[in-house]
Amino acid sequence: MKSTFKFIVAAIGSKIYKGVFLYPDNYDGDEVSISMTWGQINGAGIVFLPAAGYLGGPNADTGFYWSSSAADTSYVYRLRFNSVHVAPASKDVRNYGYSVRLVADCQ
Repeated sequence: MKSTFKFIVAAIGSKIYKGVFLYPDNYDGDEVSISMTWGQINGAGIVFLPAAGYLGGPNADTGFYWSSSAADTSYVYRLRFNSVHVAPASKDVRNYGYSVRLVADCQ
């Protein structure tokens, strides 16, 4: 079984993209490579989340996304990732302006 995520920094033309590919639990294909098209990536059920949230400073390579689950009345669970690790169940105060992305399980 391959890793369930892969952080990337990729240059396409003059733009640099940073983010994480999330693989489905049952994925047994090749890791995402520069030769794959977005159609192949999406068709395999792989999700790309660009690094978003705090931009600049020490967190420039870090992505933050809100979960739909509240931890309590003040905190919400979030996904946090960078080039070293993914923290799928950390939490933060709900007034931070993190990104939201609809992601559904593949059937």
